[in-house]
Amino acid sequence: MLWIPAAPPGDATFVEIAFTAEDEFAVSSAFIDSNRTLISFTQISEAEALFVSSYHGDWQNSDLKSPSATNSIFPDLLFSEHDPALTGRPVRIRIASLPRDGDAVLIHELGGYKAQ
Repeated sequence: MLWIPAAPPGDATFVEIAFTAEDEFAVSSAFIDSNRTLISFTQISEAEALFVSSYHGDWQNSDLKSPSATNSIFPDLLFSEHDPALTGRPVRIRIASLPRDGDAVLIHELGGYKAQ
């Protein structure tokens, strides 16, 4: 089982999934001077591999709050940089980018809690 540690308070976990023509040594060498961790490297064919990496960083966006309307599937959830009640942010969501050709898929995981 693959486990990616949670981000420290105020940060977000970023997961990258990419196809590459590089070998595992080249990919892992590229991560030496960065805060990225190579989690998995799988050779798919002689010419291509898939890797998964992650890092923690600042969440640069505004707070995200789900609507409190009666027809809301998940009402009153708050995904915020702040956790004043020390809930541990038990609710998790992941937001992924739609990559263009040659881009990595970027997934942002946010931790939230029931808003008071």
